[in-house]
Amino acid sequence: MYQAPQIARLEKEARAGLLEAIRSRGVAVVGGLSMEALEPSHPAAVQRRVRLEEWGLVWPVLFLYPEVGETDFIEEFREQELFQQHVEVMFGLEADRPGWDSSGRYSPQTVEMYFEDDQERLVKVCQDSSLASALCLPGYRLKGGTPAFILLVRGAKFTVDFLAKYTI
Repeated sequence: MYQAPQIARLEKEARAGLLEAIRSRGVAVVGGLSMEALEPSHPAAVQRRVRLEEWGLVWPVLFLYPEVGETDFIEEFREQELFQQHVEVMFGLEADRPGWDSSGRYSPQTVEMYFEDDQERLVKVCQDSSLASALCLPGYRLKGGTPAFILLVRGAKFTVDFLAKYTI
């Protein structure tokens, strides 16, 4: 039984539904909202494009640690989840400490989160924010199909120097 036209129609409807869900939430996308603009450009995120599920959008998300030159890739970050939930899993008391943070400097109590806005300034994101609310903050622009956030250790010399570069 030949069903290619029906499958193509369903795929087209799914793409339209995804684009409408992103548009309706007010997420600004560099280059305009399209399926091509949602295609992840980070190697870890390839084949992990945002998708629409019954309860909302599920995004691939990058956490960047410029102090140590590391990146964490979260394959499925539901839009209603809070950042603190992921930070707790990664750096809480029960978490397996990453090899690059053997001294335990990164913790839910010490981590500050930022994104780079459309004017190349850093904007702070509260850990008790949901991903959905962060993606709609003024100046946020989705780049490369994958939301990315910079994590720094509050008060560390590197953090002070790094933030100073963005205020000049």
